[in-house]
Parts: sequence; C-alpha cells; structure tokens
Amino acid sequence: MTKHKWSKQQQSIFNWFESGAGNLVVRARAGTGKTTTILEGINRAPDENILLAAFNKRIADELSQRCTNQNASVKTLHALGYAFVRRQWNELGPIEVDARRTLGLLYEHAKAEHLPYIGKLPARWIASLATLMKELYPFDATQPDLIEQTGLDYGTLTDLYRVGWGFQKVLPLVQTCIEKSKAYTGKVDYADMLFLPLVLEMTEPLFDLVVVDEAQDMNRAQLDLALASCTEEGRVCVVGDDRQAIYGFRGADSGAIDRMKEQLQADELPLTETYRCPQAVVREANRLVPDLVSNKKEEGSVSVVRTDSELLKLASKGDFILSRLNAPLAHTCLVFLTNNIPARIVGRDVGEALQTHIDKQARHEDTDKIGDFLVDLQGYEVSTVRALDEADRPEAIEAFLDMTHTIRTLASEGCLTVGDLRTRIKTLFVDTPPEDMVVLSTVHKAKGLEADRVFILKHTLYNFSVSDEETNIEYVAITRAKKDLVWVGEQYGNAKRKAGVK
Repeated sequence: MTKHKWSKQQQSIFNWFESGAGNLVVRARAGTGKTTTILEGINRAPDENILLAAFNKRIADELSQRCTNQNASVKTLHALGYAFVRRQWNELGPIEVDARRTLGLLYEHAKAEHLPYIGKLPARWIASLATLMKELYPFDATQPDLIEQTGLDYGTLTDLYRVGWGFQKVLPLVQTCIEKSKAYTGKVDYADMLFLPLVLEMTEPLFDLVVVDEAQDMNRAQLDLALASCTEEGRVCVVGDDRQAIYGFRGADSGAIDRMKEQLQADELPLTETYRCPQAVVREANRLVPDLVSNKKEEGSVSVVRTDSELLKLASKGDFILSRLNAPLAHTCLVFLTNNIPARIVGRDVGEALQTHIDKQARHEDTDKIGDFLVDLQGYEVSTVRALDEADRPEAIEAFLDMTHTIRTLASEGCLTVGDLRTRIKTLFVDTPPEDMVVLSTVHKAKGLEADRVFILKHTLYNFSVSDEETNIEYVAITRAKKDLVWVGEQYGNAKRKAGVK
C-alpha cells in the first residue's frame, strides 16, 4: 500500500484527522491496514500535542519508529500513568517499579496486625485479585459484590479450599491491599500505574488529540486513563475491532468500542477492506462478520482435511495450525515430530504454566516415573474438577482440563520420567518458532500474526459455549490466512450444527 492508493474509507478517516470536530470511533476489521491508516492520519493531524496509546511496549516501540509527526508521543498507557504518579509523588521521594508490591503490602499488614500466618498460596491469590480489581474497576475496586463476581481462577480454587481459605476469609484482605496501595511507599506495580492516577486524581489533560489503538484489548482502567489525558477541547479517536475481542478472560473490556462510542458521543467510520485475506477466505469470514471485504484479486481457497495423515501430507514449513485449546496442539505437534516434520508450539509462558502444574504433583522431582506421576495427576484432576463443579465454574473446568490433558498428551510417548516430560515441554513451547518449522498456536497467541496457509483444528471451537467471544475466536482464526484456509476435521456446516449455532 502506498500513499497514492488510499481507499475512500481511509480518505474519510484522514479528513477527520486533518479537520474533523468531535470524537471518532474507527471500527477496523482484520487485515485492513489499521496501523498504517492511523499513523498516516496522525501524520496529517494539525494538533500540537498528540498521544498514540499502544497496547504494549513492543507495539509502542514499533509505532514510534513509524510515526513521523514530531508532535506525537507514542506510549503505553502504563507508561503514561507511571509518569503521572512520578510527577505527583516526586516530592515524597524516589519511586521504583516492584511487581510484588501488593504482596509485600499484604505481608506488612499481616505482621502489623499480628494476623495468623498467611500461606504462600492464599497470599499470592489475594494479591493477584487485588491487582485485577484495580484494573477492572478502578473506582469500585473494593466493592464486595464485584470482588466476588471476579472470583477465583481455576488454578487456585481447589487449593485454597483445601487449606480453609474461602471467599469471606480473603475478602477483607483484598480490600486492605487495595486501600494500602494508595499510599506512597516508594514503589508501584503495573496495576498501580493505571489505578493511582485515576483514584487519586493525578491525571493531567496534556493532549489535544488522543488515539487509542486496539481498544478492544484494553482494560477499563487503561481506557479511562486515556480519556483523562485529553484536554477539554481536545479530540479522541478510538480504534479497534469489536469482533477481535477475545481477551475477556484476562480483563479486557470486550464492549469497549461501543461503550466509548456512546460515552464520547463519537461519530463512527469503518475500515472494512482487508488487504490480507483473499476472496474465498473473506467469504468464509462473512458468515461471522458480514462487512469484511477483500481488496485482493486472488481467489485463494478454503478446503477441508479430515485425518492426521492428510494433514501431514499437506502442511509444510511456515504454515500455521491453530486451535482454541492447547491439548490438541500438543497431540498434533507430536504427530509431526514422529513423522520427522519439524514443528513447535507458540507460547513459552504456556510451557511455564504446564511446569507449574507438574510441580504440584511431582514427588521426587525429575526421578519420578511417568506412570506414577500420571496416577497422581489423575487424582489432582478429579479433586480440582469436583471443587470447580461445586463452585459452578464450567469455563474454569475446561481451562483446567486443557492443561492436564496437554500434560498427559506430552507424557504419552517417549517420556520415562518427569524429567523427560519437563525437557519436552521446554523444547516444544517457544515464543518465536524458527521459519523452517510448522507453527502450532492457539488462536489467542496468533492474534496479530498471519501466514500464507492456515489450518484450523475445527473440533476445538465451541467446546464450552457459543458466545460472542467464541465466535470472535473463530473470526480471528479465519482471518490469519493470506492465501489458503484449511479446516481440519468435520466440514464447517456439520460442526456448526453440533455446536448449536444457526
């Protein structure tokens, strides 16, 4: 794409940046050149002080290199909030970032009040929940009903119940952590960077134009902080794709675009012409997102393979194989490796999470025989599922079973000890697979990426429920394909009917 080939939709967006009044929502579909469009709009904007709010530091660094408007600052909202905190607390003393600050405040409180010993597991969960509340509900973070609704994650629920830590016992400590984090201690954690400027009114209206990128992935505190940094007479542009909102489980404000459109009384402009996906792939996506249009002349293809053997014959280096869950990726990866086809799974952090589950069951570290370990794993699985079922947490059951099934799959062939299993996990789960390998990834990990050919493990979709976020996951998976899309498993129509989707 060059500056001489802008679409009518892009020109409309540029017109707003150049001379538009009021606020704007840009609903940008997958592969539509969103980043290029927004940067071009910012480069044309006459405003003297501009903020481009990026989702994370990696993206901020990339956007900074591409943005040529000298009046524009590219920051994460955490960096912006941290600057506000330092400006306000500068006279009180130095400030450093400490990711364990909330946990430290909890232990200090327990010591000062002579509370009974708080075990590592309850303490870790209390601190994590306090952190999450500050991000999700900055102005109502201590409300008991909201804290209870946010609830326990699947990984700690059963363990806390085993040691006698129910919700009523941890509630006052969560509230205490949140309140104590408002006081100067010389330290802040990442949630404080968003929370403190809002609740302590540290924000300043510094920018005439605020552009929020990937709004559907931001949490409530991030979005509120962005709005608070805009001058009274300034403009706000919110950019994102509501149909790529797939991070609700980690606190993203999935309804952010519609909520902010109403709150800002903003006009809306579409960006629906994809430069990534060919005609056939767009038609497949249109069943979920009707307004997506292909800019490409190429037809591309959508096809189906039904067996591992067909998949092995077709997949090659650089291809993506996507799944909603990790366990099917583990199975497929082992199939490839057994057949001497190099493959890796995206997500070193997923591998680390698997190691954590292994830590809870391994009796004698790496000398455990794999058979004994799997017996213990089954007992752990049964007790955890029972506790989650009693707590009415079906989505947590699925997430937990995905982890244990992944471990069981990886332990199934060639592992004699737990040490062998650990080595396999470290080898298979990487952040960036080499280019000469087949790339296996969950849809969440693949968001923002693309490949010429994409395989989707159809049976992994809609396993738990049919919801907006579940259909969004399928849309994200489909729109990773630049040329060819291949469903692995049942044909789409049959799988859709089984899932209960019309």
